[in-house]
Amino acid sequence: MSDQDDEFQEEYTEEEWAIIDKQIFEGYLEGAEEGDAKSQYELGCLYSDGEIVKRSYINAMMWMKRAARQGYLPALEYLGRYFSHLCNQRPKYARARIWLKRAAKQGSLEALCGLVCLYLFGHGVAVDDLHVSDRESGLFCRLLGRLHPRASLRG
Repeated sequence: MSDQDDEFQEEYTEEEWAIIDKQIFEGYLEGAEEGDAKSQYELGCLYSDGEIVKRSYINAMMWMKRAARQGYLPALEYLGRYFSHLCNQRPKYARARIWLKRAAKQGSLEALCGLVCLYLFGHGVAVDDLHVSDRESGLFCRLLGRLHPRASLRG
């Protein structure tokens, strides 16, 4: 942490930080309840991190899924990562694939890489089940095609 960060931290008391945290939470909650996808995503992050509110993976997933169902890209990517790398549980690759495919259709390179990894390692996908968009430069599609010529690469 730099000296500038220390100076910034000292500008607020613990009580003032608690008020700020409460305002942040309430602002996201209000937006999330009104259906704003970004607020739903941010609220999911707050519950997942557990810094401003008590950590709750149930609430985190509920808000993330609401944002993802609206097509909010960061939420789609988050869910893809989450289901690919579950801690203390067996990863749910089929679920990860669903969210990653939705994000890849929006042009997410992160999601496209995740799909390629699922395919390359045979996690939750059969050889002919991977269908990714070629909206990007085609680099990943060409790479995947070279490594697994039987893969179906259509939008």
